[in-house]
Amino acid sequence: MKYTIIITFYNGKNILDSCLYHTISTISNKSDVEIIVVNDNPQISIDNIINKYNSDISIKLINVDKNGGHPMACNIGANAANSDYLIFMDCDIFPTSGWLDEMQKSFTQNNNVGSVSATVVDMSTNRITITGIELHGVDCLKPYREQFVDNLNIDGDRSYTFTPSGCFMLKRETFKKINGFNPVYFNAYGDMDLSGKIFELGYNNYVCTKAIVYHRGNIGGEMRSLSVMDTKALFFKEWGNKEVNNGLKFFAQECKNFSQVTPIEKEYIFINFSNTLYLDDYISTISKELGIKVIDIFNFKNLSDKPVIFDDVLGVELCMQTYPLILFFKRFTYANNNYFWSQNRCNKNDIVCDMNGNFVLAKNLLENNSF
Repeated sequence: MKYTIIITFYNGKNILDSCLYHTISTISNKSDVEIIVVNDNPQISIDNIINKYNSDISIKLINVDKNGGHPMACNIGANAANSDYLIFMDCDIFPTSGWLDEMQKSFTQNNNVGSVSATVVDMSTNRITITGIELHGVDCLKPYREQFVDNLNIDGDRSYTFTPSGCFMLKRETFKKINGFNPVYFNAYGDMDLSGKIFELGYNNYVCTKAIVYHRGNIGGEMRSLSVMDTKALFFKEWGNKEVNNGLKFFAQECKNFSQVTPIEKEYIFINFSNTLYLDDYISTISKELGIKVIDIFNFKNLSDKPVIFDDVLGVELCMQTYPLILFFKRFTYANNNYFWSQNRCNKNDIVCDMNGNFVLAKNLLENNSF
């Protein structure tokens, strides 16, 4: 057997059914593949769903006696695998045509590959949910997040320090070298810890730009949300100060790329709507890479982490400012829905940018809402 697809389940029987259907129907050579579904919720029976697909592909169900969390379920599936490659897939992932073939190409055509992840897209918006991840302090920078997948313009696959496990492939021997997932990361950050360990071994973690999978999201319920903050604290305690953290380098490169294709003014007013602890780092990087002078800074830290209506927050003096503005967010799409505001500043060359390295002229984003 060449591939084992390990799907972990906790909640959402209909979503699991759709995941299996789309996964199996998009595999070209089913004889190369076995599927192991690990049911991590003893309160729910999914036998009838698994039985629907037994005639289409080799599929095995493992029911656990007690909920142990996502990493534990992944390890149980991996221990039962009989293949060269392991593919970990969340049960709310819906693959598209050719995904497995493209991931295998990424594995064989790139250099020193440790793992390959698919490009994960929000099924309701067609915007990118996640590719890779880089760290700056306790900030997780997620390149290309919320760009439309149809507009994704990347020349080939890209490597990152950390990659997500929504649809994630690695060799079984590599998985054994790092002793699998660490169960302490109950339902969050286990994938980042795993890919980080692969990176520390000297391998590269790649994201395959041609393997597109869609993500449902938000089906874990209370069990996931209860554990996120604790596991986040554990993760950053271990990884927060390591030399492998390249978030600011990535951010600087994206800033430079933007400056090479966009007319830049000499002076800007900087307005912060993010909740980052490292605002000075981002401002100094933007100033350096764009070659600009920031003449004033206004900090409207967005503790609620949601879209902003500028007229609700900014006074008339800022809205009518003659200097161009840099509007900085956690996610650049938080600037959407400001059409009226943009009409009053359409000739100012304002810039909207975010911690994930997305840069766009405000008039393009706000008028077309299509970046």
